[in-house]
Amino acid sequence: MRHRLHRLVWALFTSVLVNASATVLHVDLHSTNAIPPYTNWSTAALTIQDAVDAAKPGDTVLVTNGVYQTGGRVVYGSMANRVAVTKALTVQSVNGPSATVIRGYQVPGGPYGDGEGAVRCAYLADNAVLIGFTLTNGATRTAGGFGEEQCGAGAWCAPSAVVSNCVLTGNSAWNYGGAAFQGTFNNCTFITNLAFRGGAAIFSTLNSCLVLSNWAERLVLLCYVPAAHPADCRICSENRELHRIPGVTDIQVHWRTQKRNRVILASR
Repeated sequence: MRHRLHRLVWALFTSVLVNASATVLHVDLHSTNAIPPYTNWSTAALTIQDAVDAAKPGDTVLVTNGVYQTGGRVVYGSMANRVAVTKALTVQSVNGPSATVIRGYQVPGGPYGDGEGAVRCAYLADNAVLIGFTLTNGATRTAGGFGEEQCGAGAWCAPSAVVSNCVLTGNSAWNYGGAAFQGTFNNCTFITNLAFRGGAAIFSTLNSCLVLSNWAERLVLLCYVPAAHPADCRICSENRELHRIPGVTDIQVHWRTQKRNRVILASR
């Protein structure tokens, strides 16, 4: 009994230490006095990437209003990411996706905007969290690493990364995941994204999401939608597959379980 009590006290103590050591960093597109480690609005970073680079695992990066569309960080090969969260951080907007935008870059004249010089919106490592942004105009390379450079134009996620309350729109991937590749998405909207497979998302988990007007050469959506309450995803009929495979529907959703599933699936 004494040993259990000691373990409990130690767990609580270490939890307090971890929480106490976490730092909140600030980002303001119009900052005039950016000074690391960006711990208040008067010294806020100019770019999200600067704050992410200065942060430690467990920290939170708060981002105020603006369209963040400069800079790029390469994580793999030659694929640039507007924001690369390579640590277990939380990156969160102050006022939500209507006010805070991460904008990638699509190559003029390239196939669907993809090619050399394209910039993905966001790269998220395991246990990274992104909350409250619009991710738009992202694109990928047409060469290089298949999964790492040609997939996930809006958000490329490691399996345990989480994206919440985001709008992913107008993104184009050369291969898989026009808006999203892997990761878990909560209360997100996927609209007018494009890819060869998974125009909206592929190999991702969706919770309470809206999927509307996305396009793909093969399979608009190939994702998991958990049955745990609430999982009210609306997958609407305006999604389109450009070239239909005989016997394969334009939307494939793999249920983790059929019981208590509250997903509304409206395929054409």
